Amino acid sequence: MPDSNITLYFLNSSRAIRVAWLLEELGLPYEAICADRAPNGLAPPEFKSQIPNALGKSPTIKDGELVITESGAILEYLCETYDKESKYLPKDGGTRAEVRQWLHAAEGTFMSHALAILYARWQMPEEGKWMLEGMEERLSKNVKNDLGWLEGTLTDQRVKGREWIVGESITIADIQMQFRYFTCLLQWAQSLANGTDIQY
Repeated sequence: MPDSNITLYFLNSSRAIRVAWLLEELGLPYEAICADRAPNGLAPPEFKSQIPNALGKSPTIKDGELVITESGAILEYLCETYDKESKYLPKDGGTRAEVRQWLHAAEGTFMSHALAILYARWQMPEEGKWMLEGMEERLSKNVKNDLGWLEGTLTDQRVKGREWIVGESITIADIQMQFRYFTCLLQWAQSLANGTDIQY
């Protein structure tokens, strides 16, 4: 295994948990530079100023002189560089493509649909709050479709006696899809079904 010299910039309650999880799975040594969120929910400016990318976003890793941001890109890099057994990003072309599909769906499909609803709640001016229920009902169709896709995939896997999204063991598809906000998305869907409100 190549030597690693990894620093992980870890904002609490962020996608950085995905990267830390894979680093632990791979048994790679790393330094974590951590910060709690500021009272406004954002990264503290002093933490952002330490992150060596243009946006000051977490997660970011630095491995030697190489800097990578975006959780999916980081997970792929770590697998391609350090997972010599191809456990977390399998070599088989079909399985590898499935893993990558979920790697990108976590942000491109699931998160974008969930955030549309969350941003509407967070940003809607008081005088427009009366529109939220109708907006959420229309936006929820995408979320329900997404959850149906995931549930169908997991059901198919369970029929085969498997516990993971793809294949017979944990991959970065599972790590990428387990981000904390996905739990919020499930809670939101349940709140719709129960007719109750939920605070994020």
